[in-house]
Formats: sequence, structure tokens, C-alpha cells
Amino acid sequence: MEENETGRSTGETLSQKAEDLRSSGYTLLIVGVVGAVAMILWIAGVIPLQMAGLMKYISMSVMGLLFVLFIVSGIKALLKAKKTAGEAVRENEKREEIINWFLSEYDSDSIDAGFDERIDENDLYFERTDLMKEKIMERFLELDEALLSDIIERLYTKLYG
Repeated sequence: MEENETGRSTGETLSQKAEDLRSSGYTLLIVGVVGAVAMILWIAGVIPLQMAGLMKYISMSVMGLLFVLFIVSGIKALLKAKKTAGEAVRENEKREEIINWFLSEYDSDSIDAGFDERIDENDLYFERTDLMKEKIMERFLELDEALLSDIIERLYTKLYG
């Protein structure tokens, strides 16, 4: 997926980004911890892996470094997920504010008022969403594209089922 300037994939809300980071963080932590435990058991002789002198130390060093990197990356991802979750709360508040404003100003009849009755149902969907986008952008100037798309989909569902 393509990423925008906020570091999230196009079409991805902050809530989704936070959940992705959280799952990635836990996965990295689990793999890192399990690998580190396996390394400790190998060093202690509980897991018998026979390697020749220098190869054993090179393998231990590389795998140990790899598992430490997994653990550090997992912790960083969880910290970033926590920060992103806080931003997602603010994004959700903004979403609700915009939806409430829009529904107080417009209804399905007022949106459909300017359209020709002969428009195909598929084309009507695009006309409606374009008009919703235009009205929202007039009032709320700097919205992230993913947030705007999510708001329009929610509004469309509320107004047209």
C-alpha cells in the first residue's frame, strides 16, 4: 500500500494504524523473547545444537543480535501504537463532530435536490459523495484524505442505508 505524509497507508485511519502497530509490536516481541529464550537454552546446553568452534560463536552472536533487534523493534512499535491510539481518539472526536454537523445541516433530500432524476443509481452514488466531500471541505479545510473518505462512507450509510 502507498503511504501518505502522515506515515499511514492511503485509506487507513489512525485507529487502523494503531491496531497494525500494536499487532506488529506484539509479534516482534513474542518472536524476540521466544528466540532469546531458545538462545539461552542453547547456551545452557538444554537444546543440543552441535557446531564447530568459531561457527557456534558467530551463530550465537548473529541470532542474539537479531532477537535483541526484534525485542527493541517490538517495544518501539508498541510505544508508537500507544501514541497513535491517542491521536486516533482525537481523530474519532473530529469525525463525530463533522458527522454531527453534516447531519444537522443536510439530509438525503437536500443532497438529492440538485440532481437530475434520470441519473443512473451508480452515477448517483458518485454525485452524492462528491457533493458531500465538497460541503465538508468548505467547512473543514485541512482533513486527511483517509479521514474524509471514512466520514463520507459513514454519512452515505446513515443517509441512504
